[in-house]
Amino acid sequence: MKCTKSNIRERGLTLVEITITLAILAVLIGLAYPSYMQQVRKSHRMVALGDMLAIQHELERSYDSGYQFTILFHRATA
Repeated sequence: MKCTKSNIRERGLTLVEITITLAILAVLIGLAYPSYMQQVRKSHRMVALGDMLAIQHELERSYDSGYQFTILFHRATA
């Protein structure tokens, strides 16, 4: 049997289809990225706030025990 254009089944994607898919993906990433970065900044701020509250708590405890800052710095982790 001879292969002709009518009985050959083409498979795969054309360059135009791939380009359109990449363009749609780029638009979706462009829309989602600012929201993602806002959430990352918000989580970093919450971690920083938690760290500052822990430092405040330790400073208040050391103040109540007579300014023994060596206790504070030996247990601290950075």
